Amino acid sequence: LIQAIFHGESPMAPYNRGFVSWALTLVVVQCLSLREGFLRRYAIASLAIGLLFLPYLDFNYNVTAEYERVGLDSSVGLSNGNELAAWFGFCCVYMIVVAVEAKRNFARILSLSFAAGCLFVVGLTVSRGALGGIAIATVVALRRVLKRGFFPVLLLVALSAVFFLSGFFDRAIDFYAARKSEET
Repeated sequence: LIQAIFHGESPMAPYNRGFVSWALTLVVVQCLSLREGFLRRYAIASLAIGLLFLPYLDFNYNVTAEYERVGLDSSVGLSNGNELAAWFGFCCVYMIVVAVEAKRNFARILSLSFAAGCLFVVGLTVSRGALGGIAIATVVALRRVLKRGFFPVLLLVALSAVFFLSGFFDRAIDFYAARKSEET
């Protein structure tokens, strides 16, 4: 609205069109989320779609960087490694919540196995933002289990995420990576 009213831009301009479709998607998702069991069905469908993505992993996604990063083949819609990490990050957090709330041990083990697999794919993408988001979302999701320890744990995870995402430890991690290739 600000673009259209104050700047005289058309709502159908290329950079405004994405926002309009996003706003309409919010309405549709809100209506769907009110249905019983929608989140469970959505998470299972997302995990199944994510598993279908795995054969298209591209291990030479970012060849110009000094580190290996996994993305998807450019013909797939989520070809960016960060988008792939966000997809599997959602699945990881959901599976962790299912594992905490499950009453049977088999369901817990199965959910934690899927969560570990999703976290492995997120780790392959080398997306620090997704890892920080997974950590914070998991702590928020487990607030009932943490009870009085929720705020201290959330503060610790948030501060750790800020240090990790800022690249403060990148130099130390590089030293460890260089040392692992040395012969001792």
